Amino acid sequence: MANLTKSKLERFIKIRNKGGFSSNLQFSIDATEAGFDVGDLGDPTKLEEGGYAWNTAHGKLIEQPNGQMQLAEAV
Repeated sequence: MANLTKSKLERFIKIRNKGGFSSNLQFSIDATEAGFDVGDLGDPTKLEEGGYAWNTAHGKLIEQPNGQMQLAEAV
């Protein structure tokens, strides 16, 4: 997880949000393109409203049901 920097997460979010494919395979490809292994995110939590979230050292990475990503800053 040391390889998972905030700038890599931000790059990943930009890639995901402009891409048209939201498959699991594309998720992994986009992580690699952003410079980290998808396994560095750890296990996701399924959100009640749909989508998934990963707790990272840089905040909560959220994938909304429509595939859009965001990073909620850690408090």
